[in-house]
Amino acid sequence: MSLEQLLQSDAFLNDARRFAAIPDDAFEAALKAVHSAPGFLGPRRLHAVARAAIADSKQAASFAHFVINFAELGRDTGIRTSALVDSIAEELPDSLSDAERRSIVDRLPQTLAPVLGVELQAKVDRVVRKTGSHLDELAMISDLRPVFDEDGERVEGLVPLTTLKLVVHQSGALSPTVVEVRITEEELDDLCVQAARAKRKLAALKKLVSAQNGIELPESIMTLSDTPST
Repeated sequence: MSLEQLLQSDAFLNDARRFAAIPDDAFEAALKAVHSAPGFLGPRRLHAVARAAIADSKQAASFAHFVINFAELGRDTGIRTSALVDSIAEELPDSLSDAERRSIVDRLPQTLAPVLGVELQAKVDRVVRKTGSHLDELAMISDLRPVFDEDGERVEGLVPLTTLKLVVHQSGALSPTVVEVRITEEELDDLCVQAARAKRKLAALKKLVSAQNGIELPESIMTLSDTPST
């Protein structure tokens, strides 16, 4: 997403208003907590750290969105922090009040300062993106297909079919690839068995990592979090 697209989105406008409304002391405390937090700072953990300093949960979420979104934008564009601050200040939505704009602009340099935990998390995201293709959609479609007589006027039978649909986005591709595979009931049973086995193996790997001293299990879109969101 480009800077212009981000700043003109409804989600950003809502975040901007809540971010501007964060009390100064809570904002300073959240910054201190985020910069001193050890290890990886994925979205859920970053929100939790901010939430400990900011009483309003939605304001804490908007604070986390500002930190993550602008850090990602800076990495993707290569724009220096000072130049990015100037660009954001110039492109803020007109619907923001003067007081909201001043609050946001005053806080941008501190908000965009590199956070070690967020940069560590970016490594996780890069590893995920470089490993295989991205699955945009997975669907199991079950239906009935008619068998007609020779004249095509009467249905003589109905055949149950199951189709596995995959929409895959390969790295560097401009558009996704759609794959539709017909699978038998036996193959469907085997697929369920294989999926259950993969879940058990994944749980074992997560348990192994958690038991290692000095090695973290960072947040990732590839695994479910074991801790509830705050």
